[in-house]
Amino acid sequence: MKTEIVERDPSDLRNHIEGIRLFGEHVDEFFLDCVRKYGVIDPLLICRSTNPDLNDRIVSGRRRRMAAIILGLPTVPCRYWSCDNPDEIRLRMIICNMRSH
Repeated sequence: MKTEIVERDPSDLRNHIEGIRLFGEHVDEFFLDCVRKYGVIDPLLICRSTNPDLNDRIVSGRRRRMAAIILGLPTVPCRYWSCDNPDEIRLRMIICNMRSH
């Protein structure tokens, strides 16, 4: 099954509060340089939910979003994941963010 990739304005996206609490929003210079040179390669993972507090929130990609905003990129690639379970979203955040450490 192929997942559709959609381009979105990074300023229109919002980091999930749990992701900010767990991992912060800091973007270091090395990461900025990589995004400056290569762009955002890996799509951000965005939650689709019937819960308005979860819907359209970034599950994975908070640093990519921040780097894109800092660098003035007009869009970032995004893919959507449907989930209404906050515990499952938190687990997905932890698993996706293990690679950033």
